[in-house]
Amino acid sequence: MNQHRLIISPDVIRKDFETAQGYPPELQLRYQLMYQMSRITKDRGAITHDDRLDALSIGVNYWVEQMAQDMDTKIKDRKSELINKELQDFTDAYYRRSKGSNSSLQWI
Repeated sequence: MNQHRLIISPDVIRKDFETAQGYPPELQLRYQLMYQMSRITKDRGAITHDDRLDALSIGVNYWVEQMAQDMDTKIKDRKSELINKELQDFTDAYYRRSKGSNSSLQWI
């Protein structure tokens, strides 16, 4: 997978436009996400307000990190958690029974 694309719902664009309507008309564009995205350059001060762009960046970064996790490592971690839980259930049941309780083992 060598190509990535950001897909934005039309509802997000509509909501972005509607929320910017609360600003004075001469400033409305500067507070819109699409406007901020279209003005990204390496030049200093290219974007006067980048609040929405920052929020988008944080969201995208979260999903990039989540998708980058190694699946094999996660599977091994989950198996280890399950084994530890079973061992704990076994030891709890053993100690309950050895203390004179007549209850059957519940870990099986």
